[in-house]
Amino acid sequence: IEYSTNEESIIVRYDKEKLRKYPFVCCEIITSNTNEINQEVFRKFDQANVDNDESQNTKQQNYQHLELLFQMINTREQLNPVMAGYFSKIAIYLQNVRPQEFVTFVCSSQPRIDNLLYHCEQKSISDLIAKIVCLERQVLGDE
Repeated sequence: IEYSTNEESIIVRYDKEKLRKYPFVCCEIITSNTNEINQEVFRKFDQANVDNDESQNTKQQNYQHLELLFQMINTREQLNPVMAGYFSKIAIYLQNVRPQEFVTFVCSSQPRIDNLLYHCEQKSISDLIAKIVCLERQVLGDE
């Protein structure tokens, strides 16, 4: 996921020539409809959380791979249109694979929604938003 959405991780580890090849290949692998990859992407990881009021440790489940995917839009800089396209392709694929989990994940965080809306001028991001809105109505109902 990181290679499909984070240019700097490729540039730091490799060179700029691989900047075009690796994201495409990784995106194709993730969206190849492989059950093992789908399970891993949606696997929840336990994350220790400290509650400041009660000073007790609690566990919160986190979709680490989905969080990594959505890190790409966690910026106020203009997105690389090619990388935004890979992000959108992966997100739409994951939405089709497990619609309920995906929509619940996206809609559970106001900053995540705000980031999507901030980048809505990108065609691939606006396409993703439209698909999320349509699916949200089906999955969560009209509220």
